Amino acid sequence: MTPTPAAANRYALTVARDALCVMLLVYLLCIAGILTRPLGLLAAFWPANAVLLGLFVRRPRLAGPGGWLGATLGYLAADLLTGTPLWPALWLNATNLASVGVSYLLFRPLSYDDRRLRRPQAVMLVFWICAAGAGAAALVGTLLAPALAGLDFATSALSWFTGELTNNLVMLPVLLTAPTLTLRALRPRQSLLRLQQIVRSASGPALTLAASVPATLLIGGPGALAFPIPALLWCALSFSPFTTAVLTALVNAWQMIAVTLDLLPNLVVEGSPQAIISMRLGVTLLALGPITAASISTTRRETLRILGHQLNHDSLTGALTRGALLKQGAAAFTQLEPQQPVAVLMLDIDHFKRINDHYGHATGDHTLAVFAATIAANLRANDLFGRLGGEEFAIIMPDTTPARAQEVAERLRAQTEQAHVQVAEGHAPLQLTVSIGVAHQTPGHTLPQALALADKLLYEAKAAGRNCVRSNAAPTTDHNQMELAQM
Repeated sequence: MTPTPAAANRYALTVARDALCVMLLVYLLCIAGILTRPLGLLAAFWPANAVLLGLFVRRPRLAGPGGWLGATLGYLAADLLTGTPLWPALWLNATNLASVGVSYLLFRPLSYDDRRLRRPQAVMLVFWICAAGAGAAALVGTLLAPALAGLDFATSALSWFTGELTNNLVMLPVLLTAPTLTLRALRPRQSLLRLQQIVRSASGPALTLAASVPATLLIGGPGALAFPIPALLWCALSFSPFTTAVLTALVNAWQMIAVTLDLLPNLVVEGSPQAIISMRLGVTLLALGPITAASISTTRRETLRILGHQLNHDSLTGALTRGALLKQGAAAFTQLEPQQPVAVLMLDIDHFKRINDHYGHATGDHTLAVFAATIAANLRANDLFGRLGGEEFAIIMPDTTPARAQEVAERLRAQTEQAHVQVAEGHAPLQLTVSIGVAHQTPGHTLPQALALADKLLYEAKAAGRNCVRSNAAPTTDHNQMELAQM
């Protein structure tokens, strides 16, 4: 099918936009890397390849013709504008593209969780992918490196390999674990609250890490490069994988630059390329530990969260279990401020036993699920909604006035009346109704007292003909009598 002119124009515009964005990004990153390039050696820190690879992995749409064209132009522009002759610039950037291309092809089959380092095993997968990309860079780069730096074949190959591997392992975890930004997350209030939480919960590991960096400079020696590792491991157990990856990247980048530029005292590298290569590779491999530990810690926390959710929530309705509701409700009662009102609602699906007996337990279970979803959709985030047993549910609403509680109860009753449950083919959908007892309490009363009162009011609603609300603090509304009055 031949594309229309409008579609062709949109495609060309997309390619041009992607090319421009990627070109500018790659150009700026290359300039940053070139500034760390000692005379006659490769750059001490080259973030362009890792950032480009991370961008393509996180945004596969950019890994199209426009993205690759923009990357090529960005690489060339940076080298040519900083004085590199054309032929060496072409070879250098063929090396960069080979590294990114091979790594990207190997990333494509990975699952979403592995690409985001959400499994501990994914860290090693990323390591081997980076090693493959570094091998491609070494294969292409060694054809040019001896002419540029006067190194022998083996040393130049090892230099290309370790340099590329190091840069990728430093930068990629940051890009792969970075959270997706939302407008809500960018609000100043949200950012400030998140920063305050981090400062309160993790000042210890952060201060320890901050102290380990100057200790590296003061003490010096080869062993000093490992000084930040215990602090980074502590950070891994306290922070998210992204935060750990950022801290690890900052420490590693500083150490690589310090090693290459001979800034650390008593390091005894004596300008030896082999010694520099060994130091850089050792620092990078040590950094795999904190990132793996962060991934393991996050996996453990997520597993505990899932288990906790399963333990505290009813598997059929998704509401809190009786035990979880009583525990969380009791805690909510103890946290009430003086004179702060609270409402407890008891709900019971009308004629549920008849539904179960007539249509079967499968329909009964479906009825419970539909009812629970209807109720949950009309509550606040801090309201507690749980299943006490059978068709009986309860809601605990902190900081709720009697009038507000009555209004919510009426809305829940009306929404339940509009909910329909599909039964066997050939039968009309079931229309649900609910009876609700509303107990309004003030501080000084306990949750069991409030539940007992709400249960008493619920039975009053049942006795009044069902499908109505009874409250101890507001005029009650009898929906059935209202309908009769309108007839």
